[in-house]
Amino acid sequence: MPAIIARPDSLEHLGEFWSTMDNTWRPALLYVVSMPLDFDVPIVEFMVTSKVTDYMHTDDESTSAASADTLIQIGGRVFDPAAPALNIPKAVVQLKEVGLTTETDDQGRYTFLALQAGIYTVYVRAAGYRPTETVIHVTGALTEYDVAL
Repeated sequence: MPAIIARPDSLEHLGEFWSTMDNTWRPALLYVVSMPLDFDVPIVEFMVTSKVTDYMHTDDESTSAASADTLIQIGGRVFDPAAPALNIPKAVVQLKEVGLTTETDDQGRYTFLALQAGIYTVYVRAAGYRPTETVIHVTGALTEYDVAL
């Protein structure tokens, strides 16, 4: 894919830019890629809703990966157990321990971002269904946390 990278204005050589900073800054490159999507093609695969991301900042090489912050994104779907293929849109999903609330989309899917590993109580309610609570163990494994109402 061809790309064009813009240089700072009025500087012929990037070295001129970094020398004005007394060499205390390190160069960085922000690379943004935009790609057209064909919205006429239906998506038939499952959406990936669970992922694990490790964040670490270090100024020296002695810092180990064990000191990284691990943030976990979880998700799943809310469905009718009488008809498992029937996903429930607009259901309210809450994680009680952290006070987070979201609503399922048109396909009955939900996600929560930036969680720590642990045990959470998922409370789900939707119009026409009895509310339910489920205890989940978030470990960082790529798992879907589906809830039957």
